Amino acid sequence: MSILVEYSLYFLALAPIWGYIFLEYFERAPNWVLGAIFFVVTILYFPQLFIKKKIVVPAYIKFMILSCCYYLIWGISDDFEQYGGFFKFLYKNPVLFSIFVFLLIENAVFNGKFIDRIIIIFKITIVAAFIVSFIQVFVIEYFLIPVQLYEDVNIAQFGIIRFPSLFAYIDPNAMGFSFLPIAGLVLSYDIYHKKRFTALFIVMSGVVALLSSTRYIQIGFFIILLQLLISKKFSLKNSLLLLLLLGFTIFLSTFFLRAIGFELDDYYYTRLIERTYMSRIVGINLFIKFFPQNPFFGVGQRVSDELFMALGGYSSQIHIGFLSHLYEWGIVGSFFVFTAWTLLTIKTWRIAMRSRFYGGFFGILVFLFANATLVEYDLFHYGIIFSLVFTKYFEGVSLRPEYTKRQVHLGSETKYG
Repeated sequence: MSILVEYSLYFLALAPIWGYIFLEYFERAPNWVLGAIFFVVTILYFPQLFIKKKIVVPAYIKFMILSCCYYLIWGISDDFEQYGGFFKFLYKNPVLFSIFVFLLIENAVFNGKFIDRIIIIFKITIVAAFIVSFIQVFVIEYFLIPVQLYEDVNIAQFGIIRFPSLFAYIDPNAMGFSFLPIAGLVLSYDIYHKKRFTALFIVMSGVVALLSSTRYIQIGFFIILLQLLISKKFSLKNSLLLLLLLGFTIFLSTFFLRAIGFELDDYYYTRLIERTYMSRIVGINLFIKFFPQNPFFGVGQRVSDELFMALGGYSSQIHIGFLSHLYEWGIVGSFFVFTAWTLLTIKTWRIAMRSRFYGGFFGILVFLFANATLVEYDLFHYGIIFSLVFTKYFEGVSLRPEYTKRQVHLGSETKYG
């Protein structure tokens, strides 16, 4: 593996640290800086690769490129007004960032030692997230949360404070689209290699998800736990013991939340039931009303003036990602994007079935599930990126001749990397 690619990914694995530095000291959005870094890395790496072999462009990336071209056409039609100009369309475009980093991953070769080190970083991240979440909930709720994000509707609304742990400086949705995939990768890695202390990291991840006070993160955590049911390397007995331990942890966390005066019943009914029901029902009704007006090419913006007036304060947008994308970009634009997501999901699932490493697939699955309850088209989250890194690595492992003869363990396998 190229040293340039390897160290750029080590850098990315420490995103919570860099996110704090970029935003706090340079006042720059971390994802934009990280995207620019991987753009440069890709440009520098590809000439070396092109000399040695043909560049691989999987089908899902081709459809991502088509979707980016579609966005470009829409940008030209309105003089890039919603992007703030053509230049900002380029350097603030998460689709472009995703294309570059995914091309880099698909054309790189990863070894076992690299995967080992990344897992160590992720386990430290889980422990740190666990500690920070407890501090935010029980000691200082502003802890490691930038002021502008704390005041934003994504963190405090309807009297409910959301706790993003140590991921607040990266992106408002970083906890859901980076922490959950990371937790899924750690779980899958430990199951695959029968590592000790698996339950410890799962329980800590579960507590972080619970304390986040964010519905899709809480449900997403249970989605990544489905690995316990489909993995043949984790016995039914161990799975049941782990679930019991997790249940006890949830009970204990609930006890502490009640002890500090957090009204769980009010939260359940106002946030999880009433607000969720109303915002989604309104979104579906407005989609049915407005989508037929521009079904093929969309309106080119997430919330038009007409839709904003119709929302009437019940929601900030059509709060279902798939429907919002259809409204915004129409059938044509959504065909490119949904096809890319579908092909990526199929690819990760097939590799998971062949390699018996499911972490990468579940990282993508969490992203798809989330878009049934919120709006996030962006795949440029470091947890999702590493889902593809691990998928690529275990695809290579599953294709090796020795893999068909015995179950490969990372300790003995790294000599082939």
